[in-house]
Amino acid sequence: MTTETSPRTDDTRTAVLGVLTRLEARHANRSAWCQGAYARSKTGRAVNFNSRRVVATCLLGGFEIETREQLLVNVCVKARELLLLAARDLFKNTLMDINDIFGYDAVRAVERRAVELAEAELSSTTAS
Repeated sequence: MTTETSPRTDDTRTAVLGVLTRLEARHANRSAWCQGAYARSKTGRAVNFNSRRVVATCLLGGFEIETREQLLVNVCVKARELLLLAARDLFKNTLMDINDIFGYDAVRAVERRAVELAEAELSSTTAS
């Protein structure tokens, strides 16, 4: 028995992959990442992640920015679910601890793993 997915499901999975890919790209440069606050200004001051002064974000702050214009709640929920799964797979810890205790390389590893999980989910639906 084959399972068919609706175009809507594929659209959701594509959107989830987009969110996670943008998050990974956001932190490609170490100077765009921070610890101890969701976001920081160019002076290093903690700011709201919705501020125009944001130049660096933590893992969660970056996620909030990448999902703030996403109108489909299920996309946000699924993207966060994959981030959490990646965090548990790699470090068995929370996203905040991975960011603030384990640091930049750990954040990059979690982001990469979440993208891989999203790619696998998308390719499994297109292969069906």
